[in-house]
Order: sequence, then C-alpha cells, then structure tokens
Amino acid sequence: MAIYLGNQTISDLERRTGYVFSAEDRKWLESHRQDEADVKFDSDKFHIFDLPFEIHATESISDYLLKLLMKYEEVTTSKEQLQFAIVKETEEQKEKQLKKEKENKEWQDKLNNPNSIWNVKWHMLVPVVAKSIETGSTTKLLYRCFINTYTTGRDNIPNMIDGFANIELDEEGFHGRFILYDESNSDADEHIDEWNFVIGARFYNERGNYIENSKDFIFENTTFNLKEAINRSDDLENHCREIHFNRIKEL
Repeated sequence: MAIYLGNQTISDLERRTGYVFSAEDRKWLESHRQDEADVKFDSDKFHIFDLPFEIHATESISDYLLKLLMKYEEVTTSKEQLQFAIVKETEEQKEKQLKKEKENKEWQDKLNNPNSIWNVKWHMLVPVVAKSIETGSTTKLLYRCFINTYTTGRDNIPNMIDGFANIELDEEGFHGRFILYDESNSDADEHIDEWNFVIGARFYNERGNYIENSKDFIFENTTFNLKEAINRSDDLENHCREIHFNRIKEL
C-alpha cells in the first residue's frame, strides 16, 4: 500500500514546479484544491501531496487540470517530478451507491404507494398531580406519554389529531386509553391489538426537565384533551410527532 503524506498549497505547487499561474488559473486552482487528503470520487476537487509530490484529482476535473498544467509545462519544465493520479469510483463504492439508490427507490415507492400504512407516534405532556409513594405528598408535574395512530397513504397523515384520553399510574403500573373525535384519523381495523392504548413514559417538571426519580410517583385517573397535550409537547420540546413506515396494506 502506497503512503501519501502532506498537503501542498497552490503557492507550494508554483514554487516546486517553477510555474507562474495567471490570476484566472490560480482562481480556478484555489477553488478546486482541498486540504483533505481523501478526495471523494464524485466531487470536483483535487489534493496535492508533499511526499510523493503528486496530485490526486477526480475524473470530472482531471482533463481540464492536466491541460492547465501542461500549458505551463510547455513554457517551463517542472523543477521537480510531479505525478498525477485520477480518483475513480471503486467497486466497493459502486456497490454502496447502487445499494443507496435501491434503498431510495424503495423508500419513494413506499411514499407513493396509496396502500402504504404509516404509524404516527404522537408525543404528549399531560399535567398531573403526582403523589410520592414514600411520603404521600403531592406535586404538580407533567407526565410524558404517547399514542399510536395508523394512516393508509402517506399524504393522508393529519397534521394534528384531537380527542380525549384517560391515564392513571398506580402501584401496579400505568394504564391509559384514548378516543379520537375523528376516527378516520386512524385505520383502527388494521391494528386491533394496538388500538386505543396510551403508552406511559416518565415525569417532567413544568419547565420540561426530566425527573430522575420518576418511579417514586403515582397519580390518580386523569382525563385530558389530546390536542392540548400534543401542543404542550411541541411547545416545550419541539417534538410531538414521529412518522414511521409500517407495511403495505394487503388487498
């Protein structure tokens, strides 16, 4: 394996070759030279190594760069031997690119398929009166939870949903169910086992900071509005909706 060291500037190139570039050519060279030794094959850049004194350039600019250098070589023979290598796409890179293109196509097919089912996770922050299991004292906290809805067709995903929910956290665990005002906002028939459950997470204070001893609190049955809880999550954390591809609906 060859070892390449150093990073030469355009001024270094002039000094070691004896070339004197015009202002126009210098501007072009400066705009395409890069400090990083790793020249990406799909860029329009080149790098000048110190040891060996060698230029690595991509195919997209190699012809122009060679002609530019030869123009000056015909006037002044380079004081040092300057080598030139063209950076090409390797087989591994080709495979990665093909894989990436395939994944992008598959993703676009999912986006455009009217029968694709999308899971939307709605994050919420709900005001509750939390009770300390140890002391029995109460404090006002926010409880993070989320619900899942399902929509057939990516373009049909709503920007917001509304409804109400009931949640409770007792010593046996978390319990929660929700109801949408507009049931068309979720394809419930496709997900009977997952439908209408609220999933609990953790406590936060009213400033949105995580409470580390969350497991030390419980709260009684609390009814709340979904839209308000979703907006509260968005206001405090700028995070209220996650969209995930689920599957293609069987016809």
